[in-house]
Amino acid sequence: PIKFNGDTFRTVFDTGAEASFKISRRWEDVQSRAFGLDGLMHVIQPFTDFSYVSESGANPTSILEFDRFLPSTQLRAIDFPQFTPIDAIDSWTVWRVGVRNRLETRRDDETMTWFELDSFFDVNFENPYDRTDYSNFNNNIRFTPLPWMSFTINSQVPAFAKGFTEVNTIARVQPLANLQLEVGHRYLNDNPFFNSSSLFVVGGYCRLNDNWGVGAQEQYEAATSTLEEQRYSVYRDLSSWVASIGGVIRDNAGVKEYGVIFTVTLKAFPKFGFDLNFDPTSQGQ
Repeated sequence: PIKFNGDTFRTVFDTGAEASFKISRRWEDVQSRAFGLDGLMHVIQPFTDFSYVSESGANPTSILEFDRFLPSTQLRAIDFPQFTPIDAIDSWTVWRVGVRNRLETRRDDETMTWFELDSFFDVNFENPYDRTDYSNFNNNIRFTPLPWMSFTINSQVPAFAKGFTEVNTIARVQPLANLQLEVGHRYLNDNPFFNSSSLFVVGGYCRLNDNWGVGAQEQYEAATSTLEEQRYSVYRDLSSWVASIGGVIRDNAGVKEYGVIFTVTLKAFPKFGFDLNFDPTSQGQ
């Protein structure tokens, strides 16, 4: 039952330290038109972030939380203001350690990241959201061999303590100026909050002309052999804006749901999301 006990006062003390440095080496003789390479520079950046938070006052569990902490498979932010669920702030002492590797090259007279690997984990001295001594070991890979092709693999495995396994893979290609295709897969196993999953997502967008485009997305859960979601949309260019209307069909454990989707996108901020909307322009940003 909810008990109304009037106002309460809470104080939060936050401190920490973070540090990083870079080491680089160049190979100007690495040239490849097939892989979009014009010279290569390897940048290694070790980093560390220590966060200490002390909360005094009412126990967060005794407060009717609005900005609450929601379970997620991803490591939470340990700094403010990145940590946003203010009603769930509790005391913690966490040390995040990692290293970032980047391979950079020149493309169109600009420096771009050709390959990137981020590896990191948390040491939990005191963590109310994760009772293990160490978090999963995370590896995030981003590979852009060509301007019209990219691959992303975000994974985490229980390397130091008991945990769960997650691997998210996304491949995006733009074989034609007016055609974008995307294939993704999510593997999740032994997570304490979410069911194990082997989810496939296939989608695409085709720009028919300067004014019209069509998009589609299919979502299939292999663990239950269920076509969970189907989306189909038609896009209309309105000069500064792009409007779209479409339909969605969902299968929730055998219960069919049907819906209509209407969106309006400002062209100055295009978006090509994995599980949201398809970019109605051809830039693919």
